[in-house]
Amino acid sequence: MKATFEKIKRIYSASSGPIFIVGCFWIHVWFVWFFLRIGIIPIAVLSTISCIVYLMPLVMKKENLEQNVIFLIFCEIAVFSLISTMILSMRCGFFIYCLPLPLTSYIEINDTRRKKLLFLGATVAMLLLVPLSDLAGRFFSVYRQRMEPYNYMFLLGNFFVVVASYGMNVYVYMKRRERMVKETKYNSEHDALTGIHNRTYFYQYVADAVRRDAFHGCFIMVDIDNFKKINDQYGHDVGDVALQTVARTVKEKVRENDLFVRWGGEEFVIFIEKISLEDAEDKAEFIREALAGTEYHDSKYLTVSVGVTEIREEEGYETALKRADENLYVAKTTGKNKVVAS
Repeated sequence: MKATFEKIKRIYSASSGPIFIVGCFWIHVWFVWFFLRIGIIPIAVLSTISCIVYLMPLVMKKENLEQNVIFLIFCEIAVFSLISTMILSMRCGFFIYCLPLPLTSYIEINDTRRKKLLFLGATVAMLLLVPLSDLAGRFFSVYRQRMEPYNYMFLLGNFFVVVASYGMNVYVYMKRRERMVKETKYNSEHDALTGIHNRTYFYQYVADAVRRDAFHGCFIMVDIDNFKKINDQYGHDVGDVALQTVARTVKEKVRENDLFVRWGGEEFVIFIEKISLEDAEDKAEFIREALAGTEYHDSKYLTVSVGVTEIREEEGYETALKRADENLYVAKTTGKNKVVAS
Protein backbone atom coordinates (compact mmCIF):
# COMPACT_ATOMS: atom_id res chain seq x y z
CA MET A 1 0.00 0.00 0.00
CA LYS A 2 2.80 2.41 0.92
CA ALA A 3 4.67 1.63 -2.31
CA THR A 4 1.51 2.30 -4.32
CA PHE A 5 1.00 5.62 -2.56
CA GLU A 6 4.62 6.64 -3.22
CA LYS A 7 4.21 5.71 -6.89
CA ILE A 8 1.08 7.87 -7.14
CA LYS A 9 2.96 10.78 -5.51
CA ARG A 10 5.82 10.44 -8.00
CA ILE A 11 3.42 10.34 -10.96
CA TYR A 12 1.52 13.38 -9.72
CA SER A 13 4.69 15.33 -8.93
CA ALA A 14 5.99 14.67 -12.43
CA SER A 15 2.74 15.51 -14.24
CA SER A 16 0.81 17.90 -11.98
CA GLY A 17 0.92 20.63 -14.65
CA PRO A 18 -0.78 18.56 -17.39
CA ILE A 19 -3.26 17.12 -14.86
CA PHE A 20 -4.21 20.64 -13.75
CA ILE A 21 -4.62 21.86 -17.35
CA VAL A 22 -6.73 18.88 -18.43
CA GLY A 23 -8.87 19.19 -15.31
CA CYS A 24 -9.49 22.91 -15.91
CA PHE A 25 -10.29 22.27 -19.56
CA TRP A 26 -13.04 19.76 -18.74
CA ILE A 27 -14.44 21.97 -15.98
CA HIS A 28 -14.86 24.75 -18.52
CA VAL A 29 -16.39 22.35 -21.05
CA TRP A 30 -19.00 21.56 -18.40
CA PHE A 31 -19.45 25.29 -17.75
CA VAL A 32 -20.17 25.83 -21.46
CA TRP A 33 -22.86 23.14 -21.42
CA PHE A 34 -24.37 24.28 -18.12
CA PHE A 35 -24.57 28.01 -18.87
CA LEU A 36 -25.95 27.38 -22.35
CA ARG A 37 -28.62 25.18 -20.77
CA ILE A 38 -29.78 27.89 -18.33
CA GLY A 39 -29.43 30.68 -20.88
CA ILE A 40 -26.45 32.63 -19.50
CA ILE A 41 -24.73 33.12 -22.86
CA PRO A 42 -21.90 35.53 -21.81
CA ILE A 43 -20.48 33.01 -19.32
CA ALA A 44 -20.84 30.19 -21.86
CA VAL A 45 -18.84 32.28 -24.36
CA LEU A 46 -16.29 33.18 -21.66
CA SER A 47 -15.90 29.48 -20.77
CA THR A 48 -15.45 28.63 -24.46
CA ILE A 49 -12.59 31.13 -24.63
CA SER A 50 -11.14 29.53 -21.49
CA CYS A 51 -11.29 26.11 -23.15
CA ILE A 52 -9.30 27.52 -26.07
CA VAL A 53 -6.75 28.95 -23.62
CA TYR A 54 -6.28 25.53 -22.01
CA LEU A 55 -5.71 24.01 -25.45
CA MET A 56 -3.03 26.60 -26.32
CA PRO A 57 -0.13 24.63 -24.73
CA LEU A 58 -0.58 22.04 -27.51
CA VAL A 59 0.51 24.57 -30.16
CA MET A 60 2.90 26.77 -28.19
CA LYS A 61 6.65 26.76 -28.80
CA LYS A 62 8.69 24.44 -26.62
CA GLU A 63 11.07 27.24 -25.62
CA ASN A 64 10.20 28.44 -22.11
CA LEU A 65 6.93 26.51 -22.45
CA GLU A 66 6.25 25.97 -18.76
CA GLN A 67 6.54 29.65 -17.82
CA ASN A 68 4.48 30.76 -20.84
CA VAL A 69 1.72 28.28 -19.95
CA ILE A 70 1.67 29.36 -16.29
CA PHE A 71 1.43 33.02 -17.30
CA LEU A 72 -1.37 32.29 -19.80
CA ILE A 73 -3.38 30.23 -17.31
CA PHE A 74 -3.02 32.79 -14.52
CA CYS A 75 -4.26 35.50 -16.90
CA GLU A 76 -7.25 33.30 -17.81
CA ILE A 77 -8.08 32.68 -14.14
CA ALA A 78 -7.93 36.41 -13.31
CA VAL A 79 -10.06 37.46 -16.30
CA PHE A 80 -12.61 34.67 -15.82
CA SER A 81 -12.93 35.42 -12.10
CA LEU A 82 -13.43 39.15 -12.65
CA ILE A 83 -15.91 38.96 -15.54
CA SER A 84 -17.97 36.05 -14.17
CA THR A 85 -18.27 37.79 -10.79
CA MET A 86 -19.38 41.03 -12.48
CA ILE A 87 -22.10 39.18 -14.38
CA LEU A 88 -23.27 36.66 -11.77
CA SER A 89 -22.40 38.52 -8.51
CA MET A 90 -20.20 37.45 -5.61
CA ARG A 91 -22.72 34.83 -4.53
CA CYS A 92 -21.68 32.30 -7.20
CA GLY A 93 -18.16 32.07 -5.74
CA PHE A 94 -16.14 32.55 -8.92
CA PHE A 95 -14.20 35.32 -7.16
CA ILE A 96 -12.54 32.60 -5.06
CA TYR A 97 -10.32 31.64 -8.01
CA CYS A 98 -8.71 35.08 -7.91
CA LEU A 99 -7.81 35.08 -4.22
CA PRO A 100 -4.60 32.96 -4.34
CA LEU A 101 -3.32 34.55 -7.57
CA PRO A 102 -1.18 37.42 -6.19
CA LEU A 103 0.90 35.11 -4.00
CA THR A 104 0.89 32.15 -6.40
CA SER A 105 1.93 34.25 -9.39
CA TYR A 106 4.73 35.81 -7.37
CA ILE A 107 6.03 32.32 -6.47
CA GLU A 108 5.53 30.52 -9.79
CA ILE A 109 6.54 33.18 -12.34
CA ASN A 110 10.27 33.64 -12.93
CA ASP A 111 10.24 36.64 -15.25
CA THR A 112 10.24 39.82 -13.13
CA ARG A 113 8.11 41.86 -15.53
CA ARG A 114 5.45 39.17 -15.80
CA LYS A 115 5.62 38.57 -12.05
CA LYS A 116 4.88 42.24 -11.33
CA LEU A 117 2.18 42.42 -14.00
CA LEU A 118 0.29 39.41 -12.66
CA PHE A 119 0.79 40.38 -9.03
CA LEU A 120 -0.53 43.90 -9.57
CA GLY A 121 -3.25 42.78 -12.01
CA ALA A 122 -4.60 40.08 -9.70
CA THR A 123 -4.46 42.40 -6.69
CA VAL A 124 -6.33 45.18 -8.51
CA ALA A 125 -8.88 42.65 -9.81
CA MET A 126 -9.55 41.46 -6.26
CA LEU A 127 -10.03 45.04 -5.07
CA LEU A 128 -12.43 45.77 -7.93
CA LEU A 129 -14.53 42.61 -7.53
CA VAL A 130 -16.99 44.04 -4.99
CA PRO A 131 -17.60 47.51 -6.51
CA LEU A 132 -17.78 46.21 -10.08
CA SER A 133 -20.16 43.45 -9.04
CA ASP A 134 -22.47 46.03 -7.46
CA LEU A 135 -22.28 48.44 -10.40
CA ALA A 136 -22.92 45.67 -12.94
CA GLY A 137 -25.94 44.32 -11.05
CA ARG A 138 -28.48 46.49 -12.89
CA PHE A 139 -27.20 45.32 -16.30
CA PHE A 140 -27.13 41.59 -15.56
CA SER A 141 -30.10 41.17 -13.25
CA VAL A 142 -31.74 38.63 -15.62
CA TYR A 143 -28.65 36.40 -15.58
CA ARG A 144 -28.39 36.69 -11.81
CA GLN A 145 -32.00 35.60 -11.41
CA ARG A 146 -31.37 32.55 -13.60
CA MET A 147 -28.26 31.74 -11.55
CA GLU A 148 -29.99 32.18 -8.17
CA PRO A 149 -31.01 28.49 -7.69
CA TYR A 150 -27.45 27.35 -8.35
CA ASN A 151 -25.43 29.95 -6.42
CA TYR A 152 -24.93 27.88 -3.27
CA MET A 153 -23.93 24.80 -5.30
CA PHE A 154 -21.38 26.83 -7.28
CA LEU A 155 -20.06 28.58 -4.16
CA LEU A 156 -19.34 25.23 -2.48
CA GLY A 157 -18.06 23.66 -5.68
CA ASN A 158 -15.72 26.54 -6.52
CA PHE A 159 -14.45 26.65 -2.96
CA PHE A 160 -13.74 22.91 -2.99
CA VAL A 161 -12.00 23.01 -6.39
CA VAL A 162 -9.80 25.97 -5.43
CA VAL A 163 -8.80 24.55 -2.04
CA ALA A 164 -8.14 21.07 -3.47
CA SER A 165 -6.16 22.25 -6.51
CA TYR A 166 -4.07 24.79 -4.67
CA GLY A 167 -3.55 22.42 -1.75
CA MET A 168 -2.16 19.78 -4.11
CA ASN A 169 -0.07 22.30 -6.00
CA VAL A 170 1.38 23.76 -2.80
CA TYR A 171 2.40 20.22 -1.85
CA VAL A 172 4.05 19.74 -5.25
CA TYR A 173 5.71 23.15 -4.96
CA MET A 174 7.13 22.23 -1.56
CA LYS A 175 8.47 18.92 -2.89
CA ARG A 176 10.01 20.69 -5.88
CA ARG A 177 11.64 23.27 -3.62
CA GLU A 178 12.97 20.48 -1.43
CA ARG A 179 14.41 18.75 -4.50
CA MET A 180 15.91 22.03 -5.75
CA VAL A 181 17.57 22.65 -2.37
CA LYS A 182 19.04 19.15 -2.45
CA GLU A 183 20.25 19.62 -6.04
CA THR A 184 21.76 23.01 -5.21
CA LYS A 185 23.55 21.56 -2.19
CA TYR A 186 24.79 18.59 -4.25
CA ASN A 187 26.07 20.86 -7.05
CA SER A 188 27.82 23.14 -4.55
CA GLU A 189 29.66 20.19 -2.99
CA HIS A 190 30.52 18.15 -6.09
CA ASP A 191 32.76 18.68 -9.08
CA ALA A 192 30.64 18.94 -12.22
CA LEU A 193 33.07 17.03 -14.47
CA THR A 194 34.05 14.07 -12.29
CA GLY A 195 31.10 13.86 -9.90
CA ILE A 196 33.33 13.60 -6.82
CA HIS A 197 33.45 16.09 -3.95
CA ASN A 198 35.10 19.48 -4.42
CA ARG A 199 37.05 21.91 -2.23
CA THR A 200 33.88 23.43 -0.79
CA TYR A 201 32.90 20.06 0.64
CA PHE A 202 36.48 19.47 1.80
CA TYR A 203 36.46 22.59 3.96
CA GLN A 204 33.00 21.71 5.35
CA TYR A 205 34.25 18.21 6.16
CA VAL A 206 37.39 19.54 7.82
CA ALA A 207 35.49 22.11 9.90
CA ASP A 208 33.13 19.42 11.16
CA ALA A 209 35.96 16.94 11.87
CA VAL A 210 38.03 19.54 13.72
CA ARG A 211 35.01 20.51 15.80
CA ARG A 212 34.58 16.84 16.76
CA ASP A 213 38.34 16.44 17.28
CA ALA A 214 38.18 13.61 14.74
CA PHE A 215 40.64 14.88 12.13
CA HIS A 216 43.39 12.29 12.52
CA GLY A 217 44.85 10.33 9.63
CA CYS A 218 46.75 10.78 6.36
CA PHE A 219 46.55 12.88 3.21
CA ILE A 220 47.23 11.40 -0.22
CA MET A 221 47.66 14.00 -2.96
CA VAL A 222 47.47 12.74 -6.55
CA ASP A 223 48.52 14.63 -9.68
CA ILE A 224 48.23 13.40 -13.29
CA ASP A 225 51.62 13.33 -15.03
CA ASN A 226 52.02 15.31 -18.28
CA PHE A 227 48.41 16.46 -18.21
CA LYS A 228 49.12 19.56 -20.30
CA LYS A 229 50.66 17.33 -22.96
CA ILE A 230 47.49 15.20 -23.01
CA ASN A 231 45.37 18.30 -23.61
CA ASP A 232 47.74 19.68 -26.24
CA GLN A 233 48.11 16.38 -28.12
CA TYR A 234 44.59 14.96 -27.95
CA GLY A 235 42.41 17.92 -27.02
CA HIS A 236 40.56 18.99 -23.92
CA ASP A 237 37.81 16.42 -24.44
CA VAL A 238 40.34 13.63 -23.98
CA GLY A 239 41.80 15.56 -21.05
CA ASP A 240 38.36 15.51 -19.45
CA VAL A 241 38.17 11.75 -20.03
CA ALA A 242 41.54 11.38 -18.28
CA LEU A 243 40.23 13.30 -15.26
CA GLN A 244 37.06 11.21 -15.18
CA THR A 245 39.11 8.02 -15.45
CA VAL A 246 41.24 9.01 -12.46
CA ALA A 247 38.17 9.96 -10.42
CA ARG A 248 36.33 6.74 -11.27
CA THR A 249 39.33 4.47 -10.65
CA VAL A 250 40.36 6.09 -7.36
CA LYS A 251 36.78 6.12 -6.12
CA GLU A 252 36.67 2.36 -6.63
CA LYS A 253 39.86 1.92 -4.58
CA VAL A 254 38.96 4.02 -1.54
CA ARG A 255 36.35 3.29 1.11
CA GLU A 256 32.98 4.96 1.15
CA ASN A 257 33.81 6.96 4.28
CA ASP A 258 37.20 8.15 2.94
CA LEU A 259 37.28 11.75 1.75
CA PHE A 260 38.09 12.05 -1.96
CA VAL A 261 37.98 15.45 -3.65
CA ARG A 262 39.09 17.11 -6.84
CA TRP A 263 41.48 19.73 -5.55
CA GLY A 264 41.79 21.68 -8.77
CA GLY A 265 43.03 21.16 -12.32
CA GLU A 266 44.55 17.69 -12.47
CA GLU A 267 45.08 17.35 -8.70
CA PHE A 268 43.08 15.19 -6.32
CA VAL A 269 43.23 14.82 -2.54
CA ILE A 270 42.31 11.78 -0.45
CA PHE A 271 41.99 11.87 3.31
CA ILE A 272 41.83 8.57 5.20
CA GLU A 273 40.98 8.68 8.90
CA LYS A 274 42.92 6.75 11.53
CA ILE A 275 45.50 5.20 9.21
CA SER A 276 49.27 5.01 9.74
CA LEU A 277 51.71 6.63 7.33
CA GLU A 278 52.99 3.21 6.23
CA ASP A 279 49.49 1.95 5.42
CA ALA A 280 48.67 5.20 3.63
CA GLU A 281 51.83 4.83 1.53
CA ASP A 282 50.80 1.28 0.60
CA LYS A 283 47.34 2.55 -0.31
CA ALA A 284 48.84 5.28 -2.48
CA GLU A 285 51.05 2.76 -4.26
CA PHE A 286 48.04 0.53 -4.87
CA ILE A 287 46.17 3.48 -6.42
CA ARG A 288 49.16 4.48 -8.56
CA GLU A 289 49.48 0.96 -9.95
CA ALA A 290 45.74 0.73 -10.61
CA LEU A 291 45.79 3.96 -12.59
CA ALA A 292 48.91 2.95 -14.54
CA GLY A 293 47.03 -0.14 -15.70
CA THR A 294 43.85 1.68 -16.70
CA GLU A 295 43.32 2.73 -20.32
CA TYR A 296 41.81 6.17 -20.79
CA HIS A 297 42.04 6.73 -24.57
CA ASP A 298 42.93 4.55 -27.59
CA SER A 299 45.30 2.20 -25.75
CA LYS A 300 46.79 5.15 -23.89
CA TYR A 301 47.61 4.84 -20.21
CA LEU A 302 48.29 7.67 -17.82
CA THR A 303 50.53 7.82 -14.78
CA VAL A 304 50.27 9.83 -11.61
CA SER A 305 52.65 11.23 -9.03
CA VAL A 306 51.58 10.95 -5.41
CA GLY A 307 52.52 12.76 -2.20
CA VAL A 308 51.60 11.20 1.17
CA THR A 309 51.81 12.49 4.71
CA GLU A 310 50.33 11.99 8.15
CA ILE A 311 48.72 14.68 10.29
CA ARG A 312 51.03 14.90 13.28
CA GLU A 313 50.20 15.71 16.88
CA GLU A 314 49.46 19.38 17.57
CA GLU A 315 49.59 20.09 13.84
CA GLY A 316 46.93 21.80 11.76
CA TYR A 317 45.64 20.18 8.61
CA GLU A 318 47.01 23.07 6.52
CA THR A 319 50.57 22.18 7.51
CA ALA A 320 50.04 18.51 6.72
CA LEU A 321 48.40 19.32 3.39
CA LYS A 322 51.29 21.58 2.45
CA ARG A 323 53.74 18.77 3.27
CA ALA A 324 51.77 16.36 1.08
CA ASP A 325 51.98 18.92 -1.72
CA GLU A 326 55.75 19.21 -1.20
CA ASN A 327 56.09 15.41 -1.36
CA LEU A 328 54.04 15.47 -4.56
CA TYR A 329 56.43 18.08 -6.00
CA VAL A 330 59.38 15.83 -5.14
CA ALA A 331 57.69 12.91 -6.92
CA LYS A 332 57.05 15.08 -10.00
CA THR A 333 60.62 16.40 -10.16
CA THR A 334 62.38 13.09 -9.57
CA GLY A 335 60.96 11.03 -12.38
CA LYS A 336 57.15 11.09 -11.91
CA ASN A 337 54.94 7.98 -11.66
CA LYS A 338 55.98 7.42 -8.05
CA VAL A 339 54.86 7.81 -4.44
CA VAL A 340 56.78 10.00 -1.98
CA ALA A 341 55.82 9.87 1.71
CA SER A 342 57.07 11.61 4.82
